[in-house]
Amino acid sequence: KATTNAVVTASILILLFNYLLTGIFFAN
Repeated sequence: KATTNAVVTASILILLFNYLLTGIFFAN
C-alpha cells in the first residue's frame, strides 16, 4: 500500500509541476 501511495503522490506532484510550468509559460 505504501508503494501505491508513493505512486499517487508522485503523479500528483508531476501534474502540479506541469500546471505551474504551463502557467509560467503562458504568463510570459
